[in-house]
Parts: sequence; C-alpha cells; structure tokens
Amino acid sequence: GIPDMTVFNKTVRLCHNTRIIR
Repeated sequence: GIPDMTVFNKTVRLCHNTRIIR
C-alpha cells in the first residue's frame, strides 16, 4: 500500500545518500 511505497522510497533515498557519501 501507500505506507510500503513510503518505506521503499526512504530506503532507496538512504542507499543513494550512502553511495554519494562513499
């Protein structure tokens, strides 16, 4: 549902942020 998508987006954003920091 919507909550699942929000969590997924948050995870993707975190992964991208980590990649940029690295």
